[in-house]
Amino acid sequence: MARFHLIQVDSVWEDSAATCAQLDRNFESEKPEAGSLVVMPELFDVGFTMNSARAVEHAETTKAWLATVAKRFSVHVIAGVARRGANGVENRAVFVDTNGNENGSFSKLHGFSLAGENKNYRAGEKPVVWEWNVDGRIVKIAPLICYDLRFPEVFRAALNLGAEAFIVIANWPSTRSEHWNALLKARAIENQALVVAVNRIGSDPTLSYVGESQLINPWGEVICKAGAYQTTLITTFDLSEVATARDRYPFVKDRRL
Repeated sequence: MARFHLIQVDSVWEDSAATCAQLDRNFESEKPEAGSLVVMPELFDVGFTMNSARAVEHAETTKAWLATVAKRFSVHVIAGVARRGANGVENRAVFVDTNGNENGSFSKLHGFSLAGENKNYRAGEKPVVWEWNVDGRIVKIAPLICYDLRFPEVFRAALNLGAEAFIVIANWPSTRSEHWNALLKARAIENQALVVAVNRIGSDPTLSYVGESQLINPWGEVICKAGAYQTTLITTFDLSEVATARDRYPFVKDRRL
C-alpha cells in the first residue's frame, strides 16, 4: 500500500529560509509515516517568481533541507525547486530518497508564456519516469509541473515509458480552478493512471492560488481533496488498482501512438 503525505503550503515569497522554517513547524505536528511519498508544490520554497536568479540563490541550502527531511522521517520526497542547469536556471521537480540522495530530476517542459516563464527559465527536453520502491514493489512515477498539465501528449509520452502514476506539482491560480480539476481528472481517465496533484495556496504579488490538491484513481474518481487553505493530505492507495483498471478495460493497450 502506497502512503502519501501531500503538503499544500503557502510559500513565502522569494524567501526559502522562511518557507522551510514554516514547514519544519508543520512537520512537528504532522510527522510523515516512514516509507511515505512526501510531495510539495512547484517552486515550493520561493513561489512562482520570474526572478530566476533570486529563485536559485539558495538552491544548495534547500537541497540540504530536503535531504534532512527525507532522512529524518525515512521518506521519499518530491518537491519543486529552481536549479541552475548547463544553459540557465530551470524549474524542476526533484526526487529525494530515504537516505537523502537526489535520485531524480525533471525540468518543466512548458514555460508559462503569459507570465514570461519561457523567458526566465529554460525548458526541459522530455518527460522522465522514476522508480519508487513501495514495500518491495517498484512503481513507475512520472513528474509533471503545472502548465505541463495542459499538454496531454506529455502524459502519453510518459505512459509510453511505463508510468503508472503521475505526480503533478503546481502553482495553479484560483482564476482557473475549473481547468485544474477537469484536466487532472482527464489525465487520470485517458491514461488509466493514478494522478497525485499538489498545488500551493495563498497569494503572491500577482495571483492567488486555489489549493485543491488531490488524489485521483485510474477510474477518474477523486479519492481525497483539499480546500483552499494550508493543510496536509495524508492518504494511502493500492497501486495494484492501476493494473486492474488497465486489464479490465484495455483502453491504454489499444492506443496506436
